Amino acid sequence: GETVLPFHELCHSCGGCTAVLSEALERLLSRSAIPVPRRGKDGRPAAETDIRPYIIDAALLPENKGLPELELLLQVGSRGGVSPFAVLKRLEIGGDEAGEYLWRVHRCGLYIYRDRLEDPFPPEEVKQ
Repeated sequence: GETVLPFHELCHSCGGCTAVLSEALERLLSRSAIPVPRRGKDGRPAAETDIRPYIIDAALLPENKGLPELELLLQVGSRGGVSPFAVLKRLEIGGDEAGEYLWRVHRCGLYIYRDRLEDPFPPEEVKQ
């Protein structure tokens, strides 16, 4: 069977989560195209899709409890998009794609993009 390795265990073996992840993220974002195989509605392989246009922003945050955090701003929706797992899988860590590592993903919000990002559910004004 396939072994799922938590990312922090990988870092202990190759020296520093932040440095490893920072380099992998920089390499990924420097690519002009990131092809990903897609599946058709019937489950059979379909044409590859370039997910690079759907990565709006990505940043490495300061370590929290000794582990690094990535903040991703990704396009999703009927006009095309990408899953955070597809992006994380394409990070080249230690020369390999990172698909076999365990990631914890937390969605912080959904936004509408027109000329700028807009919160579709803005907080109500506080009544005094």
